Amino acid sequence: MSDLKTRARSLLKEIVAGASRPEPANSLELFINGHACGRVLAARMPFLRALPEPFSSRFAFEQGKVRLGLPQDQTEANRFLAMLAHHAYEAGELKHWRGELLDVRDLAETVVLGQAERTFFRFMGLTTYCVHAAAVSADGRIHLARRSLRKRVCPGLWDSLAGGMVAAGESWLESLRRETMEEAG
Repeated sequence: MSDLKTRARSLLKEIVAGASRPEPANSLELFINGHACGRVLAARMPFLRALPEPFSSRFAFEQGKVRLGLPQDQTEANRFLAMLAHHAYEAGELKHWRGELLDVRDLAETVVLGQAERTFFRFMGLTTYCVHAAAVSADGRIHLARRSLRKRVCPGLWDSLAGGMVAAGESWLESLRRETMEEAG
């Protein structure tokens, strides 16, 4: 194996180890239609427990677990998630609205259970997926880009050449192509 590949693999292991965080101490496992999907912070529980219909009947709260039963029909599941996200936003629980849909996946990434607003993912403790393009010269130098000063998150800081969220219904490669075109044109 080349020295560059060895260094790249070592760096990847270091990055993954550094990016891994322990589960939040005050959180509950989130199951959607029986699939483990994330962890809900305990601070969200008063809002979730006080949900009106049609939301409350789809939630069950157990010791250390939150269970959400979505409609089996994908269109109905998406509609329910949209209504729930709008309810959370109107109640002031979501600070922003991005207008971007992401796939709600189980933690094993075996099934897509629905689609929801991007800002709803953090609120519910769901996992988001993103892509990044990086460039490494033959001599091992890593090339970076600088984030726009107009970005809401980390303006002006160093970043990958292109990157962003995997949108609902997109493959990893489709997302990378779209993000690259958005960043580089």
